[in-house]
Amino acid sequence: MEKFIVTVSVFSLFCVPTLAAAQEQAMSMAEMQKQLEALSSQVQTLSEVVQQQNQVIKAQDAAIKQQKTQPLPSQNTQSVAPATSDDVKVSLSPSPKIESADGKYSFEAFGRVHMDATLFDDDKSDNASGTDIRRARIGVEGNLGESLEYKTQIDFAGDDTDIKDMTLTYTGSDVANVTVGHHRSPVGLENNTSSNQITFIERAGATNAFAPGRKIGASLATKYENHMFGVGVFNEEAGNSSTGDDEDVSIDARGSVNLLGLFSDEQEDAFHVGLGYNYLNPTGDIQYSARPGVGDGPSYIDTGAISDADDVSLIVAEFASVFGPLSVQGEYFYNDVNRQSADAHFDGYYAQASYFLTNDMRPYDGTSGTFDAVTPHQSVNLNQGHWGAWELVARYDHTDLNDSSAGISGGELDLYTLGLNWYVNDNVRLMGNVIQVDSDENAATAPNDDPTIFNMRAQWVF
Repeated sequence: MEKFIVTVSVFSLFCVPTLAAAQEQAMSMAEMQKQLEALSSQVQTLSEVVQQQNQVIKAQDAAIKQQKTQPLPSQNTQSVAPATSDDVKVSLSPSPKIESADGKYSFEAFGRVHMDATLFDDDKSDNASGTDIRRARIGVEGNLGESLEYKTQIDFAGDDTDIKDMTLTYTGSDVANVTVGHHRSPVGLENNTSSNQITFIERAGATNAFAPGRKIGASLATKYENHMFGVGVFNEEAGNSSTGDDEDVSIDARGSVNLLGLFSDEQEDAFHVGLGYNYLNPTGDIQYSARPGVGDGPSYIDTGAISDADDVSLIVAEFASVFGPLSVQGEYFYNDVNRQSADAHFDGYYAQASYFLTNDMRPYDGTSGTFDAVTPHQSVNLNQGHWGAWELVARYDHTDLNDSSAGISGGELDLYTLGLNWYVNDNVRLMGNVIQVDSDENAATAPNDDPTIFNMRAQWVF
């Protein structure tokens, strides 16, 4: 019995503290479990925050990549999305335009700059080489109500300020537009193609000698897609006070058709034929002259003043075609001066061709029977290897202002022109022409004067 008591006592001395220690250790493990659970909850919360931040970063990266893939402003992106309000829309395309919400009233500025450099390799006469601002025009155009359009354009080049266009046009008819004011005669293909879109730096000598320019008058022009007819009655140029009280009066008419367009409206190729007529009733002397492919400088051939003219008739025959990168164009001018003394007859013509070395072509507009501006397939972007549009051009033109039967020896001029046009983008073009001049013994400046002319132009429009 004593042994049992002793044994129990010894067991109590050793086991009771051990059980107490185990119980205390068990409580510590429970506390640690709670702490681990709390830590795990914090880690889960932090993980959710990190995932949200990763989603934001991915969205930002996608937006940056999308911006990098958008074309630069020089890559045919010519407009900015209009800012709108309840009353007005404002846009830039590429010039500023303000327009009412319904589109009935608008105001848009536009302009052009043609800056030339000319070098003469003289033959007989001493021609002045140098630079010149050939054209520097600023204008505005827009709508004045639902069916009325206005246009005003002023040229500040040279020493004078010239009115080019100052018109009001009624567009409410589905058949034709009616224009009044100072504007260009409808006669002539090259004459009615804007100087921004002509193939060479200057129009052909025959066009400059015979085609009627801008005058004050009223005209009508049809609105068909592949053929046109225009007719107008005109007085003289704005500001012209060199004649007496009565002014010259002319009747001008022109018609053209795109024969290929009659069979298909989908194609871009064109086959153009046209005919123009100008009847002039002069009240004073008349005169014809032509320069050798440059904007300034003396006329190489010149009839001088022709008096006692009762009336003048001009007939212009036109031809043009576009087949992909190749285009050809030509016109013939026949001018008949009916005088009280001997009648006088003059004529001239030109033929030209162009070929694009790039994937581009001359756009033809059958509604007006003229050519539109070239829009390069790729604007210049050297970082992406884009070089714009390149066009090789060649032209021969002939102008004859001699009529021995009428006693007029104005001279005869032949011009041979080769050129290269670089269309940097929709608004910028660089041009280079080499012109070989061949004049006869009646040339106004010097008989048989045959210089070579190197002409360059930097052109930008907006």
